[in-house]
Amino acid sequence: MTTNIHYSNLLGFIPFNSLMEVHLNELAKHVSVTKHSKGSTLFRRAETTTQRFYLLSGKVELCDANYQKQVICDTDMESQHTLDHHQPHRITATALSDCQILTISQYYLDLILTWDQARRNVVSSLNKNISQEDEQDFSCILQAHFFDQIPAANIEKLLQCFERVPVHKGEKIIKEGQIGYYIYVLTQGKATVMRHISGQGDISVAKLMPGAFFGEDALIGETPRNATIVMATAGTLMRLNKNDFHELLRNPLLSHIGYSQAKQMVADNPDAQIIDVRLPAEYAYKHITGSINIPLISLREKLSTLDKTKAYLVSCDGGARSEVAAYILRESGFQAYVVNSL
Repeated sequence: MTTNIHYSNLLGFIPFNSLMEVHLNELAKHVSVTKHSKGSTLFRRAETTTQRFYLLSGKVELCDANYQKQVICDTDMESQHTLDHHQPHRITATALSDCQILTISQYYLDLILTWDQARRNVVSSLNKNISQEDEQDFSCILQAHFFDQIPAANIEKLLQCFERVPVHKGEKIIKEGQIGYYIYVLTQGKATVMRHISGQGDISVAKLMPGAFFGEDALIGETPRNATIVMATAGTLMRLNKNDFHELLRNPLLSHIGYSQAKQMVADNPDAQIIDVRLPAEYAYKHITGSINIPLISLREKLSTLDKTKAYLVSCDGGARSEVAAYILRESGFQAYVVNSL
């Protein structure tokens, strides 16, 4: 049985207790607490896992390769640390009583620690205290799925490059048909996505809430803006210019493969799927055998139908639409590759 945990319950563990509150709160969303009965094995020596294990309550026995045993209770100082930080594990952990074990992805924990240090460095370089507005801005940026896929070295520079912009109700942030120079994160307030429909005028097609990223499609595909974003209330945006976006986000996220490599991946991996993001008429005329058609304009609304255990290989004819689609997939937490044009 798995239960959730409040971030305040993480303060008794190392290194959680070193994190800023905003990061601790974000980390708590990715923590699992599992109940284990007496005599059950938590993990075995020589086993490789992706998790860190912490003793929340109860008593466990740790046994190494020489059969040296150590008993840890939830009241012991040792329980503040992970039961074993080695991969593969160098010990076997067994529950000596009914206990609760807290687990967190080792990779995600490392990412949060990197973010935390990067923020402290940024704040220190600016010689300022962290305001409530800063907390809101960084929390919204941190929510993006793609940040766990970019190089750690880019994180601090990203935080320094984002610029806060106050906006008022009714203000047009981007306009359909115009060239794009920034991507945006909505950190406070609400916005409306509008599209121009011939004969109907500008139609509302979506609402944006704090944490929403927008504006990247035009920068990736070097195409005009495909929608107008209007502030429904006053609020605040964080924006990143085109050059920094390409250097720090787009380029690290996009992986290109050749057509032959894509065909081989599909042949070798039953969980690999080619997505053709051209229009239905283009797809019907000619397409890669075994591919499925999801036009780029429909991709975001189809994300909920896709499987995050699969690898998606994205194709079109010129490459621009594939890059936009692959970026959308990657920022949403999918494994995606751009298939180079034939």
